[in-house]
Amino acid sequence: MRKAVTAAIRVAGLVAIRVASLAAILVAGLAVPAPAEVWQLEARAVPFDDASAAVPLSYTPLARATRPWRFCVLYPHLKDAYWLSVNYGMVEEARRLGVAFDVFEAGGYPNLSRQNDQLKGCASDEFDAVILGTVSYAGLTAEVERIARLKPVIAAVNDIDDSGITAKASVPWTEMGAAAGRFIAERHPKGSPPVRIAWFPGPQGAGWVTFVEAGFRAGLADSSAQIVMTRFGDTGTEEQVLLVE
Repeated sequence: MRKAVTAAIRVAGLVAIRVASLAAILVAGLAVPAPAEVWQLEARAVPFDDASAAVPLSYTPLARATRPWRFCVLYPHLKDAYWLSVNYGMVEEARRLGVAFDVFEAGGYPNLSRQNDQLKGCASDEFDAVILGTVSYAGLTAEVERIARLKPVIAAVNDIDDSGITAKASVPWTEMGAAAGRFIAERHPKGSPPVRIAWFPGPQGAGWVTFVEAGFRAGLADSSAQIVMTRFGDTGTEEQVLLVE
């Protein structure tokens, strides 16, 4: 059975594809496939470049890992359903492959220094690779480059500066924002009565917000919508409720 994976997998090399398979499947948020299943992924013609053309890619997941690898996994937080589901997918796929991992969560997007400290711990010899859901696009670059000399560093979900990154398993963030903008533009085309929008892109500096915002504003270009307020903030429910209020 062929399954469609909506995540955009941007990979630098065949070895990276194999190492990234765990992250790729968990990000897709789909049921764990039987070993014989082929996944339809979307790669970029130029690795790590979301602006390059998309290229269909058939990928057959490993039936079992060649050895009991151990991963150091970092998340921005575990306080909402999104990252809880990412972790669920990670657990299920690790069981299927026969690998293990330790999870470290930063407690929220403002906690860059905490995640940087956690990332330093991933340099330990007990871990074979790092799977990083980052809180910042560029704030961890120096540490990523250092650890990348020791082991693969795989970006999961949130985008990050390419320096030191072996592979990325993520979604096309710019297109995600553009889709939301087009949704509004279709209902309020240019020339129709103006509508006023309060825009909450997410936490400033996170590895996806800049791209989502650029796509959203581009999607609104042919609409009557006016963004009258922009507020950045962490993705937790409490923080978002305060922004809405």
